[in-house]
Amino acid sequence: MIARVPQTLRDKAQWVLWKYLERDGKQTKVPFMPSGNFAKSTSPETWSTIGSCLEHVNRYDGVGFVFSESDCFIGVDLDGCVNPETGAIQDWAREVITRLGSYAEISPSGTGVKIFGSTGVRWPHRKKIEVTADKVCDKNPAIEVYDSGRYFCVTGKRLKGMVDVVPIDEHFDWLDERFGMAQQVTIVDGAGVRYETSVSERASAYLAKMAPSVSGSGGHNRLFAAACAMIKGFELSEAETASKLKYEFNPRCQPEWNDRQIDHKVKQAVRQPGASGYLRDARPDDWSKIRLPGNYREEIEKPAEQEKPEVRVVTIRDAADKYLEELKAGGGLLVETGIPQLDYNIGGGVAYGEMIVVAARPSHGKSMVALQMAHHMSKRGLPVAMVSEEMSALALGKRAIQFASDVPEEDWENRFDEVTGDLKDHFGPRADVIIIESCGTVERACEEIERLVNEKGVKVAIVDYAQLLRSKGANRYEQISRVSQTLRILTSKLQIILVLLAQLNRSIEERPKFLPKMSDIKETGQLEQDADVILFGVWPHRVDPTQDAKNYQFFIGKNRNRRINDAAFVCDFNPARQKLSDKKLEVVEWTGDFR
Repeated sequence: MIARVPQTLRDKAQWVLWKYLERDGKQTKVPFMPSGNFAKSTSPETWSTIGSCLEHVNRYDGVGFVFSESDCFIGVDLDGCVNPETGAIQDWAREVITRLGSYAEISPSGTGVKIFGSTGVRWPHRKKIEVTADKVCDKNPAIEVYDSGRYFCVTGKRLKGMVDVVPIDEHFDWLDERFGMAQQVTIVDGAGVRYETSVSERASAYLAKMAPSVSGSGGHNRLFAAACAMIKGFELSEAETASKLKYEFNPRCQPEWNDRQIDHKVKQAVRQPGASGYLRDARPDDWSKIRLPGNYREEIEKPAEQEKPEVRVVTIRDAADKYLEELKAGGGLLVETGIPQLDYNIGGGVAYGEMIVVAARPSHGKSMVALQMAHHMSKRGLPVAMVSEEMSALALGKRAIQFASDVPEEDWENRFDEVTGDLKDHFGPRADVIIIESCGTVERACEEIERLVNEKGVKVAIVDYAQLLRSKGANRYEQISRVSQTLRILTSKLQIILVLLAQLNRSIEERPKFLPKMSDIKETGQLEQDADVILFGVWPHRVDPTQDAKNYQFFIGKNRNRRINDAAFVCDFNPARQKLSDKKLEVVEWTGDFR
């Protein structure tokens, strides 16, 4: 079916997967990335190619195309216009389809039609308009048009004759006149261009500019401010305000609010006295100049420390059911590290919300292991943040070239075009790996990671390495313990994968055999408690130059949430490429003692 979709759409990396999930008591089409993580129609880093989506479509209900401000595409959604028993299309919808003449297909429910067009201007009207027509299915006849911030589920069930995506700009005035889409207020922007927008659309645009609520940073106040802006500033109804907060504001919050909390804030906003409508007819250029009325500004500006964190109470049965729901939805999937033998031995990979410690002596490959994870996870569409306190960005860039290109380092200058091409091929299909330098303290590192989670959708954070970060404490033991505790809290709060590199002390070098123990982790025992997974890395050639330089050993010291298949194993190591690969299974002599 997808082969019937126009190539101009298939060529764009603006595709998501979707499946039906129950939200607020009704079935909702929820977008996903091929990795199994939730996608967002407003976050390009969560979109993929059609090929990547089709590789995983058997686990979902279908694929979808996201409309973006950066493309020329626009979607016209005709709801409740197809009789599911006869397949007949209502006259009003047939009129739209034939007039626009652009690619059109039947919706997944079989009761609507999706039209894909192209445009050279922005479409300003976002409100769904109900159409006066006979009801032929369980949905009311309606039309909605949008050019960004939404996605269409794509079926490939093409209507006869509607083959190509064509410009539909010339029909905009007809759509406005035919269905009454132009609403409320005419605004003149800075360029003197006139356009009409509904109050609802302007409220959404204002809400998109408001800072999201973040736990520990005045989160309750920001949610309350958003509710007041909708209720008092734009004079929206309680129902519409609650809907905008739940589906437009809440997805940007860390963590997200539950429906009860949002409804409570809406009720609080309704009870606030004073002026109303002060944002309703204001020009967007003037929004930043308008302050909330003083009689409830004080409520909004209460310091964060007066907030009381909400305590979550659930039964263990509910928690078990919730885990199964997330597993079914793809949320419980493990993320592979990019080192297949390691993934096998720790039960399939790592999970969101887990803190993975990779510990080794200096020059024993800690950064190499972390970078291989970063390259692999970013290829799976997961943006990565790397806090580097040891290696500079240029040094990491060099490592990336070694990993991506098989051109020997001594030939890079003479084979520049070839190396450049290798880098282009390597990074082209990958999400960003963002380097953060010179944080100094764990608090600043956490601040930067959280910022990138909010702004760039980062799913994986790597910290290189624990003992180089500072924090409060009377001595080094207390300081590094605090580093571990702070990163543990951040990992659980943001539900990211955190890979924390750590250095081992010299005790390991004094043993007859170079075998690691938990107590070897330098300057603290807290990492042993906080970590979900602890990996020890050893490059035997570094200890004894007579050893094969192509051998790299892993020892698994801890795997809190899954079983350990083999606690010690060997990988092939290519020092020139800084790359690990599977070795044919062999036994590594090991005492079995990680204490």
